[in-house]
Amino acid sequence: MSIFPTRILLATDGSENVAPATDVAVQLSKLTGSELHITYVGEDAYSATLIYPETIDPGGVELEDPVFLEQLQRQFEQMSRRVLETEVEKVREAGGRLPRHT
Repeated sequence: MSIFPTRILLATDGSENVAPATDVAVQLSKLTGSELHITYVGEDAYSATLIYPETIDPGGVELEDPVFLEQLQRQFEQMSRRVLETEVEKVREAGGRLPRHT
C-alpha cells in the first residue's frame, strides 16, 4: 500500500486564480505517478438567473420556458467544455498525467 494518492482531483472555474493550484496538482501528479482528473466548478446560467433575476429581461423571458432553459443548459455545457479543454491542455503542456480517456 502506497502513502501516495493514485488520483488527484483538480477543480477549476477557468480563472487565472486556479493557475497555482494547477501547477501544484501537476507537480504532485508527476512526483507520485498519480492520475490528474479535472472538473469544472462554476455557476450554471439557470442558477444565475434565479439568484440574480435582474440579469435577464423580466418582461422578455419566462424562466419556466423549456426552450429557454434548454438553451441556457446548452450554453453552460459548451462553456464548461471550453474551460475544461483549456485546463487539460495546460496540464498536458506541463507534463501532468491525465487518465487515458481524457
